[in-house]
Parts: sequence; C-alpha cells; structure tokens
Amino acid sequence: MSYKNTFIQREASVTRELGEWIDEQEEKGKKSTSSPIPIPSATQSLSSASDKSSSASSSLSGKSPSGRNNNKEKKQSPSSSTNQMSAPVNTTTTNSTSVSLEIPKSDVPDLTQLQISNSTDSGIKKQQQQGQQQQQQGQKKGQQQQKGQQQQQGQKKGQQQQQGQKGSQQQNDKLTPSVSSPPIVEDSGDEHNKQQASTSHHHKKPNPITSSTSQFDDPKKREKLTKKKIINASPASKQIPLFAHLPQYELENSLGIVSADIHPEIISLGLKYANFTISGSNARAVALMTTLKQVIRDFHVPAQKEFSREFNQHLNPLIQFLVDCRPMSVSMSNSIIYFKQNCLTSLSEQRLTNEEAKAYLCDRVDAFIERVGVADKVIAQYGVSKITDGDVILTYASSHVVEMILRQAQQEGKKFRVIIVDSRPKHEGKELMFRLVQHKIKCTYILLNAISYIMKEVTKVFVGACTVLSNGNLISRAGTALVASMAQFYNVPFIVCCETYKFTEKAQLDSICSNDLGDPWDLVSNLSEKDSNEQNILKDWKSIEHLNLLNLMYDLTPIEFIALVITEFGMVPPTSIPVILREYRKEVTL
Repeated sequence: MSYKNTFIQREASVTRELGEWIDEQEEKGKKSTSSPIPIPSATQSLSSASDKSSSASSSLSGKSPSGRNNNKEKKQSPSSSTNQMSAPVNTTTTNSTSVSLEIPKSDVPDLTQLQISNSTDSGIKKQQQQGQQQQQQGQKKGQQQQKGQQQQQGQKKGQQQQQGQKGSQQQNDKLTPSVSSPPIVEDSGDEHNKQQASTSHHHKKPNPITSSTSQFDDPKKREKLTKKKIINASPASKQIPLFAHLPQYELENSLGIVSADIHPEIISLGLKYANFTISGSNARAVALMTTLKQVIRDFHVPAQKEFSREFNQHLNPLIQFLVDCRPMSVSMSNSIIYFKQNCLTSLSEQRLTNEEAKAYLCDRVDAFIERVGVADKVIAQYGVSKITDGDVILTYASSHVVEMILRQAQQEGKKFRVIIVDSRPKHEGKELMFRLVQHKIKCTYILLNAISYIMKEVTKVFVGACTVLSNGNLISRAGTALVASMAQFYNVPFIVCCETYKFTEKAQLDSICSNDLGDPWDLVSNLSEKDSNEQNILKDWKSIEHLNLLNLMYDLTPIEFIALVITEFGMVPPTSIPVILREYRKEVTL
C-alpha cells in the first residue's frame, strides 16, 4: 500500500485500514485474549492522533500482542496510553462505544515507511524553525541599527537647535531681554512613531496659526511697520509698558504725508477717523464704502492694463493711510475683504470696458451698504418683540441699532422707559438721550458709577457691539463689561444687538492683547464744570515723570454674561456664533 506525502492523509489511511480489519474481526466473531484496545470517539484532535500513531507503530512492531501487554505491565507509566489508536466506529453494526480486540502482527500494515516519513517531516520542520529564527534575528538587528541611526540624527538635530537658539538668544539679548525655553530632544521611538503617522496621513501638515496683530513693542516689527506707513508722525513720548504692544496714539503732533498719490476724499475720511468725528462700527464701514465709490469714479486705468489688477494696487496705499490715522475696526476690515474678494475677483473674470467696470463696482458697493441697512431693520424688528409694556430698558453709551429698536417700539405704542448710562471721556450717551427725548421717549440719564444702584429697577439691557468673537465674547465700548456683570448679579437679561458682518473668527480672552488707544488728552479736557473753572491739575501731565494717562477704547465682555445675541439671521445664544460663521461664511465674512 502506498502512502502519500501529506501527514494527515497518511494518518487517515492508517486509521481507515485499522477500521476495516476491526470490522472483519467482528464479523468472524473472534475474541482476543490480549489486552483490550479502547477505540475513542471520532471527535479527537488530529494532534493527539499523530502522537498515538507514532507510539502505536513502535508497539506493533513486537513479536506478539501478549508481549506488548507484558511490556505495558512492567513499565506501568502514563506513556503506555499511547498504545491506544483512534478509529471510526460504524454505529449501525454495534451500539457499544468501545471494542476489545487483539491485533495480530500479520494483519497490521508495515509502518516503517510512516516512521521514516515522520522523521523527515520533523527534520524539515526544524529547518523551517531555524530559518524563521534567523530571519527574526536579522530583523531585530536591522531595527536596532535603524534606532541607532535615528538617535544619532536626533542628537545632531538637538545640537543644531541648541546652536541656533544660542545664536538667536545672543542677538535678542542685544535688543531686548527675552526668555527662551530649552530645546526638546525627542526620543527615537517617538520620532519613529511620528514618521509612521506622517506617512499614514499622506504627509499632511496642519496649517500654522499666525496672529494678524502687530507687536509694536518689537523693534524689528516696528521698523517694518514704519516703512509701510504713509503718514510721518512723531512717536508717542509716553508709553505704558503693559500696553506698549498696541498701536500708540501718535496724531497729537503735526502730520506729514509721504506719498502724494492719496485721493483727497481718503485724506478727509482719515482725518475724520482720527479726531473721532466719525465713530461707531457701522458709521465707519458705511463711510469707507461711500468714499470708495468716489475713488472708483476718479480712477483712470493706463492703456492696455487690466482694471481690477491696477485698481487693487492703487487701493493698498489708500487703506494704509486710513490705518495710520486710526486702527481699522472689524467692520472696516470685513468690508474691504468683501470688496477685494467678491467685487474685484468677479470683475477679473468678466470682459468689461473701464466704464462698465466702474459701474459694476459701484453697484456692488451700493448693494453692501443696502445690506447693512436691511440688517439693522431686521434686528430692530426682533428687538421690539422682546419689549413688553412696563419694561425698564437700560442701554450703555450710544448704539445706532439700539436707538432704532427703541424708536420703533415707541411707534408701536409700547409703554416703557429708558435708562441711559454714560461715562467719560466721550459722553456718547448725551447725544442718544437728546435724540430719544425728541421722539417722546421717557429717559433717565446716569453715569457709570451709579450702575449698581439703578440696576435694581431694570428688566432688560440692550447694548450694541463693536465685534463678536468666535468664542462668543463681546468687544464693545469700555464699560460694557461692568454693565454686564451687574446685570448678571441682579439676574437681568443682557441682550447684544450686532450685525453678522461684524462677526470675526478671532478669539480673545481679555482686552489687553488687542485694543485701541484713544487720545490721552481727552482725559484732561473733558472734565466737569467745577474742574474746568478751577486750575487744571493735569494740564502739564507730560512734564510729570511718573504719570501716564491710559485711554482704552474697548473692553471684553465674557460669554457667561451674555443672554442673547440678536442678528439679522435671528435671535441666537452666544454659543451659536461659530455656527453662523461656518454656515453663513460667505455672508458673514463677505
């Protein structure tokens, strides 16, 4: 009988032949006198069958079955159980689970070939195991070499970083004292993991986060900014160190324009910004876009030049002039972004003549101004719905949108009264009170220091906004945070009215990192009648060495103090500001 090379097939052929011989013995009815051979169930594992077949071949090679049994009695060890051989049993012929039979030597097939093949198989397995071990050792050596190389590279990088930082520290020490952290040398394992992560992400690197605010306390950055300036103004003589990074108010001395290619309307607008003749976010943005229309009409394109590209280059120094006069607000910056990205970009895709291009840009500017007016009307309608009869409305400083809400509520016949809170140095609440009284609205005028006394009577607080940040915080006139904190203390809802074009994706946690500095002379001049009649103590404040005047224009109101934000898209909580920025990006950021 021939045996195949497969080990499982050889074992199956042996068990099959044994089963056939057992069936023949059962038919003859012979009873064995030797030791019984129990036949286990057919569900045994093949691994146990292989071990038993090897022991069975050695035991069956004896002279007689009785001799095998005698050896079993002499040894009396557990290894004698290997004489048992698994074989399938036909349940139709017998009901017993095991059969006691004697296997004569003459009827057992020759298993020498099986033993030889088993030995050859074991040799092959050993060779395979040795080959696998060698491969694993080679891989380990390769990994160790790679780790060593990575460690050497990491050390070299760390040394280079240390040398570079030492050089930069020496240069910075000459200019300004600075504190720098030591370089962080990463582990080779961490570097390997980072390399794998970078390859798995197709070498995608996150975009670096850069701050758009300029640090005016850095000498290098200040030099770059002075080169860009259109106005030659002498630097401020006195600076407060905590706010030295902000653009200083430097327009108290004589001004000189470097470039003569500045439109007269832009010069007039910049001076109005500087002396606060035009104030307020909406007023500044609308005045900018209105002046821009006149600049478009007066612009002449050179021959064989593209209108959009040439006008964009002509517009940059005009914007720089306005920034030199007064730092740009969020409403102005969003208006310029709208004009450049939406108007000039769409104009470059069209083939229009110079006159047609001017008419097209003027129409887009008019559409923007109309959009601001429509947004104010929609906000006024939402705000009126929050006012009921008997309400006591408190507002701080002056806001155009809040004034529209109060006037419309008066026209609808609602009975309420208004408390106007004002503060130095601008006293903007006086003008608002004068306009509301003309519309026969009951008003009460107080200063900011009496806010804790009057807040007990208030039912709702309405304020305007300079901008609303992406984290829900509010930037508004200095003093708004104090009003919001008192409203929070007395459980009065603090409602903010703001157009979405004044939303920004910037985030800010305080009013120090970004703010506007007003004219310090306003703190000296706008005094009470009693102080104006007497001698002004602060008249010569610059000659006093240890005296500095700080006139902050805005402060930050935390999101926790804000109950509701009214926009042209609806009334939303401050936590929904990021949603509006994401869903209405084209309309908000323009």
